[in-house]
Amino acid sequence: MSHSHDKNDPGAYFRAAVEATVECPTDDQLGALVEHALDATEAARVGSHLDRCDACRAIVIAAVRGDVRTP
Repeated sequence: MSHSHDKNDPGAYFRAAVEATVECPTDDQLGALVEHALDATEAARVGSHLDRCDACRAIVIAAVRGDVRTP
């Protein structure tokens, strides 16, 4: 199994492995973040996840902007 990572960044491999095992917050947790309904610890945890997860970040941005998509 080959891993793609930047040879100039020795921590990239480790971060990629950690990110692959980190579970995304639930929709309810993301919604609570948008509504400022999480306690400080949980908000920090979810915010840290958003720093690394493009998919969750896009969901939160859409919610903040009020983007609504119907099937």
